[in-house]
Amino acid sequence: MLFACRFRHSFELAKKNRFDEAIKELELLATATREIMEIERMKDLISVLKYDKDISQIEMNSPDYIARNSLLLEQYGNTVNRHVGYDFMPINARVEFILRRYIKYAYYLIDSGKYDEASEVIKLLREVTNKIMPKLDSHPAHWYYRSLLERFESLEGLINAESYLRKEGVKDFKTERSGIGPAKDRVQELKTLYEEYIGRYSSRWLLTQERQRFEQLY
Repeated sequence: MLFACRFRHSFELAKKNRFDEAIKELELLATATREIMEIERMKDLISVLKYDKDISQIEMNSPDYIARNSLLLEQYGNTVNRHVGYDFMPINARVEFILRRYIKYAYYLIDSGKYDEASEVIKLLREVTNKIMPKLDSHPAHWYYRSLLERFESLEGLINAESYLRKEGVKDFKTERSGIGPAKDRVQELKTLYEEYIGRYSSRWLLTQERQRFEQLY
């Protein structure tokens, strides 16, 4: 139990971008056990956290922003797959934190007028989630990733709908919603999609970007 608490604490440190302390914590755990599999697991995670630290410093406008995050997610996914039965919850929390970057980046692209690129990022979000999802149905983390995958399929519809309206020239959603004509109806439809999405996922999987986006638009 003490080992598990210290392991989870290391990921709490990583959540606060205190990577050096998190890595040191895992190194101490690796020396505190004689279990070969546990030592190997700590070594894997130390390597991933070092790369995670590097990725966290990349600016959003960097051309390899998403590519580097994809590689990071793949490394986390490989670790979860290799160590079936271990405490994967802290790792899943870290994975979800990284997945948020895709969503934030997609909205950044929309605001920059790069609608097709935004749609591609959300498509990639689904692909990378499917790629890192444990292949065995019996793996304890499998259905966690399956739930995320289903959610991101819905999110792709939101992003594509907003991209379409932007291409049609809708700039101010609040103004258009109170106006007249076909744009008003389409803007209202997008609002309904957001409300359904937030209502469906708010209890467990709601990420901050979607709620902030909805409040910004409406």
